[in-house]
Amino acid sequence: MRTFVIVAAAASLSLPLLAGAGWEREPTSYRDIPFGASEAEAESKIGAKSKRGFDCRDDPRPGQPEQRFCFSVTEIWGSAMAPIRVDEALIFMSGKLVAVEMSVNSERYTDTRALLVEMYGEPFKKERSTVTNSRGAMFQDERLQWKGKRMMLQFDRYRHGNLRRSEALLATIGYYDEKVKRRLE
Repeated sequence: MRTFVIVAAAASLSLPLLAGAGWEREPTSYRDIPFGASEAEAESKIGAKSKRGFDCRDDPRPGQPEQRFCFSVTEIWGSAMAPIRVDEALIFMSGKLVAVEMSVNSERYTDTRALLVEMYGEPFKKERSTVTNSRGAMFQDERLQWKGKRMMLQFDRYRHGNLRRSEALLATIGYYDEKVKRRLE
């Protein structure tokens, strides 16, 4: 059973993923919490270890499906690198873990990217684009995507043009597809 331990990036849902043919290292859990686990199970595994506790609340946005977010902070390590702080939000629908959004300082993008590729293999899809800030400076953006039969992972260097944060979304295919559908409506 493969455990997801790192990352950083939430999904931009405007681009389709490749068909989930064969992601050999497809994770089934996050930090030893299986997808489908309850909020209580997640809290028992993460709460005491977190640098910020395990703070859960209902999604306050109107028109959203009933979901809860549990926020926490952790650190990850790659080979021979300083720890990377990860702000994480575990997402529960109908009381079950369906996704995790993670965010890291974009200055740690290269380290985090290398760690993801080491853990999960080369992404199935890579996209590059240019982001321009308010002063006209241009930056190279990158989006990496993995997709399997049950899970997907997307890692963005600059999510929505935010030059300070790199973000990841690790989600069940069902949750991801529903999020895309809501976005298109």
